[in-house]
Amino acid sequence: MVYLDKLILETAIKWEKQMAEKGIQLKITVPANTIVSGDHFFLAIITDNLFNNAIKYGTENGTIYCSWNNHTKIFSIANDGQGIAQEQLPFLFNRFYRTDNSRSSEIPGSGLGLAIVKNWLIYNT
Repeated sequence: MVYLDKLILETAIKWEKQMAEKGIQLKITVPANTIVSGDHFFLAIITDNLFNNAIKYGTENGTIYCSWNNHTKIFSIANDGQGIAQEQLPFLFNRFYRTDNSRSSEIPGSGLGLAIVKNWLIYNT
């Protein structure tokens, strides 16, 4: 069992410098003491990967939104960046997949973060 709100705050502290450098604000709408089932270590890896992407592809002076839907039990991290083309969505969780070449060359990364997230979720749910 993991307190989701505390995990988000731990992750936010880790990425505080990068968010400040881009002027990114963080909006959290996760109720205090929200508990999710899972291993803290692996959920921290997932949250870290999602924060990394939200910062990397987020807008300068933008916002990252962390939210929890108590009805559906869905946690999400989103930003107000340019978004991803509909035709690229099916490939996002493939290993080494990066969106279009111009975006990939401007922003460093290996294309493994979301593949790690997906594999953990498949084998641990």
